[in-house]
Amino acid sequence: MTRRVQPWAAYESVENYREAQNMGVASRDEYLEKKQAIADKLKKEQEEKERLAKIEKEKKERLARLEKAEAAKKTKFLNENFPAGKKYVYFTDGSCKPKAGSICIDQARAKFACDNLEKLGANGMYPFQERLLARNAATFRFGAEKQFIESASSSNGVFVWTSNFTKTFEAGYAQITLTGMMNGSSKVMNIQGRACTFERKKNSSGKEYFSVEYFCS
Repeated sequence: MTRRVQPWAAYESVENYREAQNMGVASRDEYLEKKQAIADKLKKEQEEKERLAKIEKEKKERLARLEKAEAAKKTKFLNENFPAGKKYVYFTDGSCKPKAGSICIDQARAKFACDNLEKLGANGMYPFQERLLARNAATFRFGAEKQFIESASSSNGVFVWTSNFTKTFEAGYAQITLTGMMNGSSKVMNIQGRACTFERKKNSSGKEYFSVEYFCS
């Protein structure tokens, strides 16, 4: 009596045979060849994944080094140009006079301070900055207009470094919108000012920034 050879006898296991059937191959050699091709593909994909991960790691490390160098450069600039415990004053007409507790700064340093102001978003002002601008603006107004500015609600405050006609007049420029009542009628008014007195500060995480201490009209 001839013994029947089972179809999976050529394979290492019944599981291999069933896997070959699922792959749609007809022989053990074809099965092994396809298995090797799959393994090679997976290996190649893993190697590519590791290569990309290495590139990304090197990119992050390079960025971290650049950020560290930039931070060191910024700290050096701060210490050399903005002595601690002082107020820094910039008038576009060059009329600043040194006083006790304050120093006059040039346009380049004023721009640096403006670029590193404490801001809400890219250019926005915090409410306390809006109120400061309104208070400073009110000192140059009189009567009903002064009362309106002092009592109105402020919003839409922005900080920008702007150039007015010529480079001579570049300054840290701020604007807010005031809404309220004046002479019995509702009124909307835009108030502008130049950041002319700065103070150097540090937040709880140690990051250096500037605040505006006074806005010129």
